[in-house]
Amino acid sequence: MTTKSAKHANKTFGSAKDTAAKAVDMRKVAALSAGAAGVIAGAAIAFGATPAMAAEAPASAPVKNTDPTKEQNLVANNKNKTEAEDSKKTATETNKKEESKKEQPEQTKPTEQTVVKTEGKADATKTESGSKVESATAVDNKVTNSTSATDKTNADSSTTEETSTPAENVVKKRTRRAAVENKQPEATNYAKDENQKQGEPVVGADREANPAPAPQVNSEITLSKETKDTLPNMYAWGSSDNTYIEKGQNQSVTFKFAAPTDGSTITKVAIFPSDGNTVDNAKSRKFLEYYSDAAAVNEHQPYSGTYEFKVDNDGTATLTMTKLYRNGNLKSGESYSANRCIYVYGTDKNGKTVVLYKTNIVRAATLIPPKTAGSIVLKYNEALTEKQIQDKLKAALDAPTEATGKKSIRAQIDAASRSNGVGGRTGVNGAFVQTPDNPDEKVVITDKQAYDAGQLAKINQVTSKDDQPKTYVAGAQTLKTYLVSDLGYKSEALALTVARYDTRIDKPIVDEVDITKLTDDQKANIRKKLAQLNHVSQDKVTFNDQGEAVISFDGVDAADAPKIALKDLVMKKLAETDVAVPTGDKAVFVANPLGYSNAELDRIKTAIYEANKDNQELGLSKDNYKDQITLSYITGDLTGAGDANKGRSNGLQENNISVTIKTDKAVAKFTSDIIKDKLTRLPDIRTDYNVELVKNK
Repeated sequence: MTTKSAKHANKTFGSAKDTAAKAVDMRKVAALSAGAAGVIAGAAIAFGATPAMAAEAPASAPVKNTDPTKEQNLVANNKNKTEAEDSKKTATETNKKEESKKEQPEQTKPTEQTVVKTEGKADATKTESGSKVESATAVDNKVTNSTSATDKTNADSSTTEETSTPAENVVKKRTRRAAVENKQPEATNYAKDENQKQGEPVVGADREANPAPAPQVNSEITLSKETKDTLPNMYAWGSSDNTYIEKGQNQSVTFKFAAPTDGSTITKVAIFPSDGNTVDNAKSRKFLEYYSDAAAVNEHQPYSGTYEFKVDNDGTATLTMTKLYRNGNLKSGESYSANRCIYVYGTDKNGKTVVLYKTNIVRAATLIPPKTAGSIVLKYNEALTEKQIQDKLKAALDAPTEATGKKSIRAQIDAASRSNGVGGRTGVNGAFVQTPDNPDEKVVITDKQAYDAGQLAKINQVTSKDDQPKTYVAGAQTLKTYLVSDLGYKSEALALTVARYDTRIDKPIVDEVDITKLTDDQKANIRKKLAQLNHVSQDKVTFNDQGEAVISFDGVDAADAPKIALKDLVMKKLAETDVAVPTGDKAVFVANPLGYSNAELDRIKTAIYEANKDNQELGLSKDNYKDQITLSYITGDLTGAGDANKGRSNGLQENNISVTIKTDKAVAKFTSDIIKDKLTRLPDIRTDYNVELVKNK
C-alpha cells in the first residue's frame, strides 16, 4: 500500500527506475503508433495513394484490393493475430527508419518530360539575308570572329562525337520515378483501374476499346550534357495579317537542366544565335539573346524573349521562357525568327568557371496562320465530330497565308528548320547535321486546346425527341479553332463555319418533277420554306441550272454550299396506273364489306406494300409503310341520320376504302371495289373452299 506522501514523492520527483520505465513505455507507444502508421502508409502507397494520404486515412478503412470484400476480411483477420507481436518486433527499427526519413530531403514527383531526337541526315543549308533593323533573322547571318581562343577550345570540348538519335519531335513520356526510395509492392489492377478512371479524357482519341492516346503538347524540355543536342525548334504565332501579336508569343516553356555527374556545378546560362560566341568578348556579347549573369542588365536584343533562371538546391537548374519574342517593332510577324543556342556555364571540380556544354542550334520562328479553318457542311441528322475538326485543322497547314510568297504553314516550318546555321554537330567527327521538321508533328491538331468544346456542344444541340432518330439544330454557326505548336504556343482563333441544312419542308404536290414545269408560286413557296427551316434569308435560296435548290450560308464557299435535288423537295402525283393495286387472289379477304377489323386493315396495308415495294418512284418504306398508307372509309352508326344505305350498291352493299399513299417522293390514290376483287374480296364458297358431304349415320 503506497502512502499519500510516497505518492506525492513519486509524483513530484520520481525514482530513476520509474522514470526510465515510463520513458520506455512512451517509446513503445510511439513505436506502436509509428509502426501502425508505417504499415498503413506502405499499403496506401502500394495502392496508389501518397504517404500524406495514408497518414490521414483511418486504420479501420483498409485500402481496396481487386476484391474489396476479401481484402477487408484479410486485413481484419491478420490485424487481430499479428498486430501486437509485429509492433513489438519492429518498434525500435521503425523509430530508426522514421528518424532517417525526417533527415532526407523531401522528394517531389517528377513531371513528364519530353525527349526530342534529331535525324542523322545531312542536308544542304540555305542562306538568308535581311536588315538588322527590320528582322531578327539578320543577327543569325552575322559571323562573329571575336571568339577567343579559350572559348573556341571550350566550344570544341563541349561538342561530342556521338551521334544523337534522330528527332522527329514526337513527344515521348519518361517513366515516372517512385515517390520514395523504398521499394513498394506493385499496385493492384483495381487501383490502376481507379487511377485510369480519374484521368481526363483525351480530346481527339477514337472512342474504341483501349484507344491509343492522342498527341498533346508538352512545354517542358529536359537537357543534360548527354542530351544537349535534343533541343527542338520552337514555333510561336503571328496574326493572320502577318503582324506581331503578343498572345501568339505568350507561353511558358521550361528548360530543365540535369545536375552534372562529373562534380561540376551549374551556375548560369547564356543564349546566342550560334555556338561560336562567348560572353568573354564585348563584341560577341552584342549578339546575346539572354544572359543570366546578375551584371548582364539589358544585354539582349529589342525583340528577345523573356526568361527567368534559377539554380536548384539539388544541383539542377531551371530556365523558364515566358515569351518567345517581345515586340521589337519589326516590319512583319514572320520577321520574329532567329537562331538560338543555349550555353550552360558552371564551376568544375577544380573551382574554375567553364562552359559545361552547348546545345544544338535551333530556330525560334513565328508562323503566320491562314485567315480561317474553312467550312463544314452537314445534313440535319449528322453531328459534327472531332475527326472532322481535326481534318480541317490539318488541311489548314496547307492553306495559303499572308507570309512571304503566300507560304503555307507547312512550307514555313520546313523553311525555318532548314535555315542557315540550324542543326547540331552530331555527325561523324563532329560534322554539322541538319534535320528538317515534320509539320504534322510540330502542330498538334489533337491537342485539347484545338477547339472550343462549349461551342461544339452548342453546334451539336439535339432537336429530336428521345424515341426518334437523332437530328440536330440547323443553320450556320462558327466554331473557334486553334493551331497549337508542340510546345503549347496557340494561334489566334481560326473560324470554322459549320453549316447544317434541313430539307424536311412541307412538300408541294406536282404533276412533274421538272423545274421548268413549276410555277413561280411553287418555286417561291419552296424557297420560303427552306429559308425558314435553315435560318437564312430567302435571297440565300436559289435554283441552279440543274434544278437544284442551293442554300448559300455565310462563311461557306460557293463550291461547298448544299445543293438539294428537286425530287427531294416535291412530291410527284402518281396516277393509279403508276401503282400496283392488289387484285384477284392478291386482294384481301374481308368478313363484312361494311366494316373492317384492325387485323383486316393491317393485312390491306401489307398487301399494298408487297405489291409496290419495288416501285422506286413511289418509295414506300419497309419500316414505315403503315404510316405512309392511309385508309379512309365511313365509320360509326349511320342509321340515325337516315344514311343506312350510304355507299354503293350493285347488288352488294360495300363501304368503299379510299387509299392514299404519301411518301417522301410521291402521292398516289385509288379506291377499293369488292365486286371486282380490287383490294378487297369476299370468300367464295365455290372457288375458295372444297365442300364434302360426309355420311355419319
